[in-house]
Amino acid sequence: EGSFLDLLEALRHDSGPPLFYVLLSLWMKLFGNSEFGTRMLSLIFHLAAIGGVYLVGRTLFGRASGGIAAILYACSPLAARHAMDTRMYVMVSCWTIFSTRHFMRIFLFNSRRPRDVCLYALTLFFGLMTHYWFAFVMLAQFASVLVVCNSSRERPPSIGSPGRRISLFRLVLAAGIATLLMVILWGRMFLLQWQNDAISWIPRPHFFLAFGLSIMDFVRYGTVSTIAYAVMGLAIVPGLCGKGVATCVDRLGGGFRDKRVLCLLSLIIVALAVPLGISQFKPIYWIGRQSIVGLAPFTVLLGGIVARCGVRVPVLLGCLLLCVGFCVVYASPQMEYEGSRDRDAALAVQKRGDPHDVLLFPGLSRGTVEYNFLQIGARDRFQVVSFPENMALHRGWMDMKALQHHPQEAIREARRVVRRITEQLQTGQQVFLFNSRRQTMSIILGQLLEKECRVRDTIDIGGSYYEEIVVYERK
Repeated sequence: EGSFLDLLEALRHDSGPPLFYVLLSLWMKLFGNSEFGTRMLSLIFHLAAIGGVYLVGRTLFGRASGGIAAILYACSPLAARHAMDTRMYVMVSCWTIFSTRHFMRIFLFNSRRPRDVCLYALTLFFGLMTHYWFAFVMLAQFASVLVVCNSSRERPPSIGSPGRRISLFRLVLAAGIATLLMVILWGRMFLLQWQNDAISWIPRPHFFLAFGLSIMDFVRYGTVSTIAYAVMGLAIVPGLCGKGVATCVDRLGGGFRDKRVLCLLSLIIVALAVPLGISQFKPIYWIGRQSIVGLAPFTVLLGGIVARCGVRVPVLLGCLLLCVGFCVVYASPQMEYEGSRDRDAALAVQKRGDPHDVLLFPGLSRGTVEYNFLQIGARDRFQVVSFPENMALHRGWMDMKALQHHPQEAIREARRVVRRITEQLQTGQQVFLFNSRRQTMSIILGQLLEKECRVRDTIDIGGSYYEEIVVYERK
């Protein structure tokens, strides 16, 4: 809603670049702000990413590999969740796979077409303007250059050779142009956002556990997916036993010393391991979100291994099982996507609440619920209060440093908020607290409210950042 300047002002208090939000704003002006309409933008980028995975897999390992890789990507629970969500992560994955395609055409296949350089620079620019995390994709791509140039078998021309030097120059030129454009257009806003410290709420992940969970999140969504991947794994066994490990590895193109495999492995490992390493000192990694940058190269690599080393019939059976299981899980009417519980919460409050009742949102609970109130035409029906109060400016992140370093100030603010609510509360009016029993802020607000009010009811509907809705009324 609002003008482009309003969007920029909102982003100043947020933590991300503008491209997704600008496209979403234009999309909503054309197709409306319904739940189905806004999610369609993510679905379009998801379909584009599937096509990109097929193209990269076909280019590197052949048509069958591209097809299997596309199926693996389409049936990935991580990609599916973001395809049904109005967030930028599926867009990041789309730019990742298309930038990787042009990167490999320039680096591995020595493409000298200006179009590849231009498209590579464009996809890098779009990626950087979609999420700052895309910088790790660029880092992984250039790290793969060093890995490939130092591989022992079928060593490619050295960095100093004319052909490799031209390729590297084109890669650096494209990356430099993309970064320069991003700095010119968004650098000042990035510095303002940096002062927000919008990632202070992220917990420190365990390195190896988070890495393993991220890989599992690429592939597993239930029992059927486990069986499907087991079938495809077994499909490789006859090839290994019948033709020998060396022959099967050679079919893949030299195994772990092949340039294509090394590039993909480097993209997966560096794009995940570097931010995880940084997170041991300054947490920035959130499993299930930023980890999507490793999904596309992972499915391309896995598709290449299965297609080139596996027996055809079991591989096809595994793909069929994967597709059937995916449809059963994600096409089921009982499937709950992110935000569906928030919609149920909004409907429940609308049914039980009266005009001018108070909605009290601690932490991050406000954003998605308020959107659902807008959809059902009840946003202006209630008084809305955020705690901490500055959450009204940035609903996508929470300033944990202020709460941790100045807890007494947070308690004083909670008292002011509750006092202001209870002083204006008339007989019959209700306060709906979107409560999380694990959040200190919710506990503080609940204790303060219980001194002035009595609990009338509890609505047992948990959402994105709350577990229940506690209804208070004046004593």
